Amino acid sequence: MNFMIAGKQKDRNDHILLPDIQSETIVEAYRVLRSNLLTLQQKQGIKTLLVTSAVAGEGKTTTAINLALSLKQAGQKVVLVDGNFRTGNVAERLNLPKEQAGLINLLKGETDLVPAVVSAEKYDALKVLPKGTSADFTSDDISLDSLTKILSELKGDYDWVIIDSAPVSFSDTLLMAGAVDGVLLCIRQYASAQDEVKQALLQLQNAGGNVIGTAMTRVDLKVEDTAKRLYAKQI
Repeated sequence: MNFMIAGKQKDRNDHILLPDIQSETIVEAYRVLRSNLLTLQQKQGIKTLLVTSAVAGEGKTTTAINLALSLKQAGQKVVLVDGNFRTGNVAERLNLPKEQAGLINLLKGETDLVPAVVSAEKYDALKVLPKGTSADFTSDDISLDSLTKILSELKGDYDWVIIDSAPVSFSDTLLMAGAVDGVLLCIRQYASAQDEVKQALLQLQNAGGNVIGTAMTRVDLKVEDTAKRLYAKQI
């Protein structure tokens, strides 16, 4: 299954968030993605979704945020989890305090789930589990048992658990891929190398990840509009 997420390739639209989007093309792209995911949920029972990419800079964080917001606007109960333990910036993007306890602190047993989940009031009060804070955190602090327990609790409280992660090349991403119900791989138009994407898919498969589809990100809208017009003339 493939999806297309529109967004101009050469500007800062990788930082755009759904409530601020002016382009109906972009909004509709997320509606289509949302519709496909809701259908998959009915067929496969998917509730936890990992959003990742082969390499950095593919637009996965924007995709995860906007997908979570789009699902919430459709009446779904959603929590967005920042699972990028190194450079995650979901809290910053949603105007939340940077020094907020979150997933890292949960994995280390330093906090409980309820106080760790906060609301992004400026963005439809979307529920967010931030990355968390810990100066000495390493990948060795992530245990499959602890992660599975956290995900199980979240699945009991929410319709959707959307997780933004580091690229597939990191071991913690592969660990999470094997613990979630589905994985969405982001591929940036004109930038993602075919070999890197193939390698990422292989790594996810070997980790037990259920790759439900790919999302093409940062699409050049001018190119897409031209293609649509040409297609319309052929009909």
